[in-house]
Amino acid sequence: MLLNIMLKEIKQNFRDVKGTILMTLFPFVLMIILGTAFSGVFGEGETTKIKAKVLYKNEARQAVAEGFKQLVETLKENGMTFEENLDETSALDSIKAGKYSCYVVLKDDEIIIYKNEKLDLEANIVESVFKAFIDKFNLMSEIVKYKPEAAKYVLSSEGVNAVERTTLDKKKSPRAIDYYAVTMVSLIIMYSSMAGMYSILSEKTRKTENRLLIAPISKNKLLIGKMLGTIVSTILQLTMVIIASKFILKANWGEDILTVAIILITEAMAFISLGVAVALLFKRESAANGILNTVIPAFAFLGGGYMNIEDIGSEALLKIANISPIRWVNIAILNIIYNNDYSGVSTTLAINVTSIIIIIILCVLLFRKEEA
Repeated sequence: MLLNIMLKEIKQNFRDVKGTILMTLFPFVLMIILGTAFSGVFGEGETTKIKAKVLYKNEARQAVAEGFKQLVETLKENGMTFEENLDETSALDSIKAGKYSCYVVLKDDEIIIYKNEKLDLEANIVESVFKAFIDKFNLMSEIVKYKPEAAKYVLSSEGVNAVERTTLDKKKSPRAIDYYAVTMVSLIIMYSSMAGMYSILSEKTRKTENRLLIAPISKNKLLIGKMLGTIVSTILQLTMVIIASKFILKANWGEDILTVAIILITEAMAFISLGVAVALLFKRESAANGILNTVIPAFAFLGGGYMNIEDIGSEALLKIANISPIRWVNIAILNIIYNNDYSGVSTTLAINVTSIIIIIILCVLLFRKEEA
């Protein structure tokens, strides 16, 4: 019976031509339009500059300090801003306020990096650069310790790869089409809440609600079957969008598509559940539609769906943006693809899964009330 309910929902969703077009063709067209319109904003065809503002304190011995200074000069040429601040208290306050990406404290035997999570991508780039610096310095220290005469050769030999280095080149920066491929898929997942809403309200429209309520099946199974059917049909539609963007538009979805897929699936489950809850709570289609059409664009804007919210440069807006689950999803996916950074995955999944559990419990309680 549960499988039958699921299949019924999948068939009804794909018979809805308008809904199918919205979930497949619409995001694909948006990727093309926005990816083309904002290609200049993402610096395509130009040298990629890393816009990160860094505070630092250099307390290392001469050899390390000199190497650090050379690295800083190189990074400045690539668009980074470095300012020395010997007062750790004021420096950390500046980091917390979002004025700088991170604060670097250089000592003889370690480099301490304080990062601002709101500027996570920039801070992680800085961290990657200094990891490469540490690797190279450690290598040179060992060479000098055991074979000093080889140090000059390693430093002067351009063709020798003495250490694995992290390259911050244009290929690892998202193009406009790459950015909007991710954000438009996330955006359309939010609109899948409409499908969840219609899965409940359409039964009222077709006058089949009472027939379902008296059917010999657990009401919880009926509700879960409808939600699962909508989730499966949404995943199938999104799979078509991702495949089309990857092979037709050549959008970069990274190598770890499994982790990206898990994040997107949990997001779809959360928003479809939200749509069902709104339908059960407000009952009338016009009211439920109004609520979702107000919440979705607001979350999309705050999540960087239309443009990168960090480019606006408002600290207050960045703080407000953290309420948008779509922001956590977009940042986590972009960090996986372009920085091999999984630090935001657990937080994003925790937000999605917690939302799913809370909303499903609410749906079950509301559906029981509906039955009564």
